[in-house]
Amino acid sequence: MKDNVDYAANLKKLCNRLRRELGTPAKPDPLDPVSEILLACLTAYTTESQAKTALHHLQKAFVDFNELRVCRIDEIAEVFGARFPHAKDIAGQIITLLKQIFDRQDHLNLFQSGGKREAKAFLESLEGSTPYLISRVMLYCLNAHSFPVNASLLEMLRNENAIDPAAEPAAVQTFLERQIPASKIQKTYALLRHYADHYQPGTAAADKNPSAPKTPRKKTAPKNKTGKKKPAKSQ
Repeated sequence: MKDNVDYAANLKKLCNRLRRELGTPAKPDPLDPVSEILLACLTAYTTESQAKTALHHLQKAFVDFNELRVCRIDEIAEVFGARFPHAKDIAGQIITLLKQIFDRQDHLNLFQSGGKREAKAFLESLEGSTPYLISRVMLYCLNAHSFPVNASLLEMLRNENAIDPAAEPAAVQTFLERQIPASKIQKTYALLRHYADHYQPGTAAADKNPSAPKTPRKKTAPKNKTGKKKPAKSQ
């Protein structure tokens, strides 16, 4: 990316500001790899909160992931609801991925042996897999130094002048991984992702998150017509 030094400085300022306004996010509860794959399919197009709700609905609607694997696209999309973005595309992606995983190993248990390199190679070999999905699963399931970049995160970082606006998602991911140390990457991702999910240009981060602690403004004495402050009343 062009002018990496300037963008790196802006990214650092953005992260520091968000930590002050929103606080440090809690590390998410770990999920099994297949659940994380499904969540990656969902979070590519919607917010973390909406995606987790959709995953919960899937888990309630079907006995297990094996039943989900043999369902029709329309059945899964119906569980998401009519307003869920790209519902049929996501449903098709989920079926495609689950079928391949099962056909290759006769079960849906993943990453029980082998290292990060083998896990990444396996994910890359799956039809329907995407760089975002691979990065997210590696981040959360294998604690890899990886930073998933979806459309909403990319747009937010561009608007905040934290990345080169002409950079492709792969270049942005590489840039973020270079700037953010492995020890902080999960929490920094959660922080930036939360901000991106509620992003409105020109609005303070705390205004997007009602639960974020806000510093109360200091009260000043009212001014009289001459512009001078009125003396405070004695108690």
